[in-house]
Amino acid sequence: MAGEGNSSTSSGRFSPDEVSQNGERIYFEKLKPELENSHRGEFLVINVATEEYVVDADKLAALDKAEEKFGKGFFYIVQIGEIQKSLAGFRKKTYAWQF
Repeated sequence: MAGEGNSSTSSGRFSPDEVSQNGERIYFEKLKPELENSHRGEFLVINVATEEYVVDADKLAALDKAEEKFGKGFFYIVQIGEIQKSLAGFRKKTYAWQF
């Protein structure tokens, strides 16, 4: 599943901190209400440059899909329906991952 918009890399325009801040805003303001009921517990990866996204039940598969769709760059990742908590032992700021 992917959001609307044009595909492009999400790096270059935003620092990791900006990816984290913008990704959090996009998730809470635009995507959480839409995705929480149908995709709770799955992983959402957002390209903050275009606001496009991919969803998968497996975190690594979601990241692979994002890289395939958007190219290499920084992405915001969150587990849908979960409070902002660390994923696999990472701190909040590491939600902006570069692949």
